[in-house]
Amino acid sequence: MTIPQPPEPTDSQPGNSQPDAPQGPPAYVPPAEPHTPQYAQQQYPQPTQQYAQQQPYGQPQYGQPGYGQPGYVQPTEGLAIAGLITGILFWPAGIIISPIALSKIKKTGNGGRGLAIAGLILSIIGALGTIAGIILFAISIAISAATIGTIATQTENMGEITSSVGVGEAAVTESGLSYTVNDMECGIGAVGEDYSTTEPTGEYCRVSLTFLNGSDSSEYLTGTATGYIGSSQYSDDSLAATYAAMAEGKADDSSYAEVTPGNEVTTDLYFDVPAGSELDRIEFQSFSSILDGSVEVVF
Repeated sequence: MTIPQPPEPTDSQPGNSQPDAPQGPPAYVPPAEPHTPQYAQQQYPQPTQQYAQQQPYGQPQYGQPGYGQPGYVQPTEGLAIAGLITGILFWPAGIIISPIALSKIKKTGNGGRGLAIAGLILSIIGALGTIAGIILFAISIAISAATIGTIATQTENMGEITSSVGVGEAAVTESGLSYTVNDMECGIGAVGEDYSTTEPTGEYCRVSLTFLNGSDSSEYLTGTATGYIGSSQYSDDSLAATYAAMAEGKADDSSYAEVTPGNEVTTDLYFDVPAGSELDRIEFQSFSSILDGSVEVVF
C-alpha cells in the first residue's frame, strides 16, 4: 500500500519564502528575423543550344531577311553607276562599261540594270552626236574651200580690166553688167537753174551712158564710174547730174535708183576736169561686187 507524500513546498507557499537574489541587467535578445513567405521558385526554360550559340557577325540569322529571302534588297552594281556617269561625261568609256555592267548584273542578280541601260543609251546618243558633228564639220570645210576658191578666182580680177571697148560698144563685166558710152561733151560750165545750180572747179565733161543689168542681183550706178586723164582720176559728180536733169524738166534719179536684173537705164554722168581738157577713158566697176573686175571705155 502506497502512502501519499506531501507536496514539496514552493516559494509562493508561506513559510518557505527566501530572500530575493540580486537582479542584474537583462540579457540581450536579438530581434527576430522577419518572416518571409516562401514561394515556389519559378522555373524558366533554359535556352536551347540553337539560340545559345551566337551566329557569326555579319551573317543573317534564321528568321531574318537575307540573300534570296523576302525583304532583302540586292546591292547596286558599281559598274552600272560608272556606266551612267561616263555615258554623260565621256561616251567612249560609257559605251564599253555599260554592257559589261549589264552582263555582270545578269549573272549576280545585283541591282542597277536601269542605270546601266541609261548609261548605254546616253553613250550611243553621244556617239551619234559626235559622228554628226564630224560630218557637219567636213561639209563646212568643203563649203569653205569652195567659197575660198571662188573668192580667190574673183580676187584675181580685182584691179584688173577684163574688157576694154570704144564709144558705142558695150563693156560687159564677168557678172553680166553692161556699160555703153554713147557720146561725150566737155567744156561745160555751171549746170542747173535758179537756186539749183552748181559750178565746176574747171569744167564739166558730160558722158551719156546706157546701163543694162544682165546679172542676177540688183545694181546701182552711184560711184561706179571713174574718169582718167593720164594717171589722174576724176569721180562723177552726182549733184551736177541731178541739177542738169531738173533744168531739163525731168527727174533723173538713175544714178541713185536700184536697177533690178534685166532692166536698162540711160543717164548722163558729169566729171569735173581741168579747163580745156577731156577724159581719156572711163573705168566702170560693179557697185555691189568689187571682186567682179573692171571694164573700160576708151575715147
